[in-house]
Amino acid sequence: MFCEIAETKQVERGTIDTCFYDCVSFKVLHFTIYVSDETLGTVLHRLSEKQRSAILLRYFQGMNDREISELYHVSRSAICSRRTRGLRKLKMLLSERK
Repeated sequence: MFCEIAETKQVERGTIDTCFYDCVSFKVLHFTIYVSDETLGTVLHRLSEKQRSAILLRYFQGMNDREISELYHVSRSAICSRRTRGLRKLKMLLSERK
C-alpha cells in the first residue's frame, strides 16, 4: 500500500463505498444512474432505451413526467406511455426469471 496511514485510521476518516463495484450503471442524458439490484439491472437492459430512460429518470432520479418530457422535448403523455409500457415489460421479464 502506498499510504503510510494505518488501515484502521483510514476507515476512521471515511467509509469504503462498494456501490460502484456492486451496481449496474446506466448513462441517461447527463446522469449516471446506479442500480444496486443485479437482476433488475440486467432486465432493465432488455427494455428499449426510451422505456428504460423514462423508468430510470422517474424512479431513480425522482423526476416527474413534466420534467422528463422537457428534457426529451416530447409530450408528458409520451413519457407516461413509455414508462407504462416499460413497466409492463419489466414485470413480464422479471416474472420469467423466477
